[in-house]
Amino acid sequence: AVLEHRAFLEADGRLEQRRDSRLRDELRSIVHERLQARVDDKCHGEHFEQLLARVAARELDPYRAADQLLES
Repeated sequence: AVLEHRAFLEADGRLEQRRDSRLRDELRSIVHERLQARVDDKCHGEHFEQLLARVAARELDPYRAADQLLES
């Protein structure tokens, strides 16, 4: 029964769709984890605090500050 079901999924294309979906999810998860690590790294330290102070003083808008953090 299991082999018949697998053959059905392969013939129908569903098995490949499931594999593709799992791989897509895995890759997105890896990218998310790595981006989160980069965000955590960028959002502390002296440069972050300086930009935060400039944003608080209304010398710099938050979007431009974020761009500067991401470029550094």
